[in-house]
Amino acid sequence: MKNIFWRISFLLLVLIGADCVLYANNFPDALVDARLFRYPDVSFDKITFVYAGDIWIAKKEGGTAVRLSTPRGEEMFPKFSPDGNYIAYTANYDGNYDIYVIPVGGGTPNRLTWHGAVDRVIDWTPDGKRILFASG
Repeated sequence: MKNIFWRISFLLLVLIGADCVLYANNFPDALVDARLFRYPDVSFDKITFVYAGDIWIAKKEGGTAVRLSTPRGEEMFPKFSPDGNYIAYTANYDGNYDIYVIPVGGGTPNRLTWHGAVDRVIDWTPDGKRILFASG
């Protein structure tokens, strides 16, 4: 039984690998660029994600994405507020990762934490009044 499991697993890996190679041959740029897309989050009408260390936002229906954050630091883990008006995220602008909030329309980020440890956004509370984060 164990032998059959390993044979089936190996066969699936070969088939998936072959499919990836065929896809890469047809769309060579897709694999290179897609590696920079990280940490997506979806609201009722928008999508936010990190691309190359910056936070971007786009309409759910598609269209051109707009960069919300500045290129001076590294941003990650963006999360929409329950009402979809704000994005909380983790950023390193001064040598430490802290929590920031920015309006979905852009603007100046509001820093919420000044801990010496790394702070990581987890999510918002359902009422949108607090941000859950991990520190350490």
